[in-house]
Amino acid sequence: MNVVICLKISTFVVSTTTLTPCRIDTHTVVICLKISTFVVSTTTNTNQS
Repeated sequence: MNVVICLKISTFVVSTTTLTPCRIDTHTVVICLKISTFVVSTTTNTNQS
């Protein structure tokens, strides 16, 4: 289940950055950073379990 969520989030991030390559504002960067941090923490917790 975590893998599916990570894949969906990654797809969302890729599509978002692809759709707005010329307009990456601060809000988008903050969201991407939060999502990336979440994914990293999630995969780290999953690997330890």
